[in-house]
Amino acid sequence: MFQGARTLLFKDGCVERSHYCVVEYLKRHYVQSGKLDQSHIHRLDTYRIERHETLYGLEKMDITEKDANAAISFAKDFLETIRRLTEG
Repeated sequence: MFQGARTLLFKDGCVERSHYCVVEYLKRHYVQSGKLDQSHIHRLDTYRIERHETLYGLEKMDITEKDANAAISFAKDFLETIRRLTEG
C-alpha cells in the first residue's frame, strides 16, 4: 500500500522522506481536493502505525486471520483507487 501511495507523489514530482510524509501529503493534496476519501488515508495511516509497532515495538501484536483478510481487502481497493488516479 505504501509503494502504491508513493506513486501519487512521484506522479506529482515529489519525493517523501518518511512513511508519515506520504500520509500527510495525501491528506493535503488528495483528500482536500476530493480525489481520495479520508477513510482511505485513515486506514493507511493505521496500518502504517501497526507496521511500525510490529517491527520496532516491544509489545507482541496478535494479528488474526480476520485482520489479515481485512487488510488484503483494503489494499486491493486502495491500490485500485491509486491506479485510477495515476491513469487519469
